[in-house]
Amino acid sequence: MVKKLFLLIIFSIFFITSCKSAPANIIYESGYFQYRRIDIDNDTNIEAIIMGLTEIGKKQDTLIIPTLIDGYEVVSLGDNNGFQGKEGDIYFDTLKTIYITNFIKYIGNEHIFSFNDNKEYNSQNTIFIGNVNVSVNDYFWYNIFRDFDKIYLAKETTCIDFYSEQQIKAKCIYANVIYDLNYGENNIFMVDDCDGTIVNILPPNPIREGYNFMGWYKEIECINKWDFENDIIPNKIYNENEEYVLKETRIYAKWEKK
Repeated sequence: MVKKLFLLIIFSIFFITSCKSAPANIIYESGYFQYRRIDIDNDTNIEAIIMGLTEIGKKQDTLIIPTLIDGYEVVSLGDNNGFQGKEGDIYFDTLKTIYITNFIKYIGNEHIFSFNDNKEYNSQNTIFIGNVNVSVNDYFWYNIFRDFDKIYLAKETTCIDFYSEQQIKAKCIYANVIYDLNYGENNIFMVDDCDGTIVNILPPNPIREGYNFMGWYKEIECINKWDFENDIIPNKIYNENEEYVLKETRIYAKWEKK
């Protein structure tokens, strides 16, 4: 009996110590974001999970989820941490617009975005999503999108048919600016939507294993570099019935092999 009790105490101490020292339980801060470090897909590479906003991040009205934080690739929104449940919170108080690149592959907490119901911003929240592989049956993405007033996406994205849900479909708008990774499948990195102006934000640099990113260009052949300070997205076009006619502007990534 004493031996069993001793072993139980040793195991408990080891378990508690291990949990406290596990890197996955530490919340780091960098720029606008709080994040965790974890090998989310068990490939021995440590990735970053967005868990919330820093104090300066909470004061922004527009945010873009980065591709890298402190050198770690950002792959998830929120965390599902076993016994502790779903974690992560991005609070919409002054925040109106958020951009998500296709580097986000996982949703650990489908309720990571929360809103201040007493704020006038609540009817203006907008999300730009670059991931064309959002599944029509993905309950997590569904829960994220249903809380936004406008959802901008590429025409290839499947979430336009979310459960044939009219409430979601009515919010979906095809974006007219597409950032193209210019290789492989699922090559839409990010989207934006403009009307006779420069692009709204400067996109983060994408990452490609074995290559260096060399900038954004106007053609798939990468001849003329896109000038983010001066190049204008054309005015939107409407037909005789005043219906919007989509005309995409594609901006292509250039790569150089390492």
